[in-house]
Amino acid sequence: MKLAHAIKNLFSSWSRALKAAWIIVKLHFERAQVITFAKSDGEVREAKALLVTRLETAAKGYIQFVEDLGNGEAQWRSFRVERLIF
Repeated sequence: MKLAHAIKNLFSSWSRALKAAWIIVKLHFERAQVITFAKSDGEVREAKALLVTRLETAAKGYIQFVEDLGNGEAQWRSFRVERLIF
């Protein structure tokens, strides 16, 4: 709930803020999942996210996560919270 309150101004409704917060918190607790977000150029991107380390960045408008690239490789990525698609 704290995270949803921190990001509620980035979304058009409280419901959307809660949905985004739930996705981010599950990643924070190392529950890998596929996330979809829009990149700055408008391209829709799907990524297999493994974890999020710092929830404090969500209040600043972005999330850093580790993406599984396959073949045992992983890389840090980030996305703007308001561009999360669910």
